[in-house]
Amino acid sequence: MIPDPTVLGSAMTSDPLTPEGWFMSGHGVHDGVYNVEGQWVPSPSSTTVLLWAPALAAASVAVDELSLSRFKRAHLLHVFVCPRLLTHMWRKKLFKVADLVLELPPGPCSVWPDHMHEPLLLALVLPFISFPPWQLRNTTPVLDMARSVRTLWDSLDQHVRVVLRQLCELPDTLAGMSPGVVRTMLHPTPAG
Repeated sequence: MIPDPTVLGSAMTSDPLTPEGWFMSGHGVHDGVYNVEGQWVPSPSSTTVLLWAPALAAASVAVDELSLSRFKRAHLLHVFVCPRLLTHMWRKKLFKVADLVLELPPGPCSVWPDHMHEPLLLALVLPFISFPPWQLRNTTPVLDMARSVRTLWDSLDQHVRVVLRQLCELPDTLAGMSPGVVRTMLHPTPAG
């Protein structure tokens, strides 16, 4: 069972990727054509938010394909959800590729009910930004929003959706700012 994809609000436009989709749609490719030289040229997909919800036994393969897709198509936002079972096979790889990994305990909200027993891992792989530090992992806004989400699990679902939505929109917001403003926003100097 996968959680309701509306946890991120209307930003979640795609259905969960199927195992067959991990190798094409998961890489931001819709289809392709052969050019006059006989080389296959992929056609980019219009979907920019991809939901990965693999079966437990296949999660390792899904994380491998997610890692490849992250560097092939830097503009895509990946959301990875999987119960926290059999993680010894793929958890370390997921933490390396994801900007943020959260654990949703069973029960506090309707997305992951009590009868699921194990926590749900929710990983966000945000798009790269076009200037240093290039990725948003371990930056102040991402860590602050992660703290907010962890404290909101017990509250209403709507509050979690708002914070996760803001986090997913952060790369687009930063794209319209100058590099100097972004640098001070992502790594502010400590007071005093």
